[in-house]
Amino acid sequence: EDEERMTEHLLNLLGFLVVVPSNPDNYFENIYGIMSVMEKKTWNKKSMLSRVKIYIGIFNYLCTQAQDKLPYNINRVDSNDTIFLGDDQFVATLESTLEKVFDSIVNIMSELNNENDRESQATLSKCMTLTAGCLAQNVNMTENIQKFIDKIIK
Repeated sequence: EDEERMTEHLLNLLGFLVVVPSNPDNYFENIYGIMSVMEKKTWNKKSMLSRVKIYIGIFNYLCTQAQDKLPYNINRVDSNDTIFLGDDQFVATLESTLEKVFDSIVNIMSELNNENDRESQATLSKCMTLTAGCLAQNVNMTENIQKFIDKIIK
């Protein structure tokens, strides 16, 4: 129950961070902080779905940051869409961070796949469905991504 609340609060925070300008010296400092806490936290088997939900929330946040125009803003606050538009270093950092987040999701699913109990397999199925939906919403559908989604759905 505490982890569910923590997940909910982190997802709300990620929604707010969309409009918060990034630090030019460390674009995704807040995201790295969240990821660091997640890596240091001891998670039990029942909280694997919460972990994936948080990583998917981070993935969604990062994909939002890749847009030329953010979906919402605050008056008189310059957000990343105006500050870093056309900044190649911002884009490169964004892409490498997306890869790290996706790798974390895949690692969790691999852990679950190594378990043979019904609960782990049910959680794996939910994680795979959430991940497929996240990819379908956020990325250009390349052949490899389509194969990955097809594999997940099967």
